[in-house]
Amino acid sequence: MGSSAVQERKDLSSDSVPAHPNPLPLSTGGEGIDAANLGTYAPPAPIKENSMTTTPTEPRNPFYLLLLLASLFFVITALAYAFVPTLERMAQDSGTNIQHSTVRDSLVNEGWLWLLIEVAAIVVLSGASMVYDRLRTLQTERAAATIVPAKPEETTTP
Repeated sequence: MGSSAVQERKDLSSDSVPAHPNPLPLSTGGEGIDAANLGTYAPPAPIKENSMTTTPTEPRNPFYLLLLLASLFFVITALAYAFVPTLERMAQDSGTNIQHSTVRDSLVNEGWLWLLIEVAAIVVLSGASMVYDRLRTLQTERAAATIVPAKPEETTTP
């Protein structure tokens, strides 16, 4: 392990590795992959001035927000319907005195109805959201396809 190991280590040192001739590619992307620059860092393309920042935003779909809220309530109700009876049974088994709650009793007895009503609300709000988006898309397409009449040319009679 004497001088041969030292010689191998010296051969593998960073001084013997040639530097890459082009560490950063000249292109900023979009022109394909260059095999010579594979694995090197390319900075992201610069953001154009007139990209998404200057486009007017469409008004938000109110049905979508209601759909998100109904979905959130559905998840909360489903988790409560699944875990509240189990937690209540575990508490009773451990000897803990549980106070009476009308909400908990209603959830245990009528939780399936709550979930059914929330699923119906999700279906209705999903349909309303899709119809609203489609109508808005048709209106913008119709407005883009409409040809604006030019100023009528004045006719001169000789």
